[in-house]
Amino acid sequence: MQTVPESYFLVLAIFTAVTAVAVLIQAGVLLGMFLFMRKSMTKMQTLADEMKEKALPAIVSARILIEDLTPKLKIAAANLTEVSHTVRTESKHVSETVDVLLSKTNAQLNRVDGMLSATLDAVDHATRVVETAVNVPVRRVSGILNGVRAGVGVLVGKRGHSAHSSMNGAEHSAEESADFAADSAATSSDPMRAERVAEQKRSAG
Repeated sequence: MQTVPESYFLVLAIFTAVTAVAVLIQAGVLLGMFLFMRKSMTKMQTLADEMKEKALPAIVSARILIEDLTPKLKIAAANLTEVSHTVRTESKHVSETVDVLLSKTNAQLNRVDGMLSATLDAVDHATRVVETAVNVPVRRVSGILNGVRAGVGVLVGKRGHSAHSSMNGAEHSAEESADFAADSAATSSDPMRAERVAEQKRSAG
């Protein structure tokens, strides 16, 4: 039977000691990690609690505010839609009213224009009728006087100088009467001509 050398037990003891030391070191590292993780979890839990205490009221307030504003926003949107519809309807009505007023105004202007044109035409026609009605008798009287003058001249052609002078005076008076009648007829239709005739008479006088 062989005996185990003492060096073998020594190596075995050293190996066992080294292994035990490694295990203890590993256990210490794991313990340190556990303690660190536990401390970190405690801090995170505390931070989470603080965040929950501070943020939860704000979240609740925001939720209450949103719940309170939602119906008001819906009502405001409905009112805005109704107002927009009303504005479009009223603007359309105003546009139609303005178009009707413009059409009526144009019709009245056309009517007034037609009435003025008809009135001016009637006045022009009446003026021409009056001028014709005045000038024709004057021309007839002038023709009659010329005929009488010619007849009288033939009848008394052999009389003396005094009778001839009297006839010339009568003829001159007849011409003046005819001229006066013609001037009266012309001046009655033309005021400017009346003024010119009056100036000529004053100049002649």
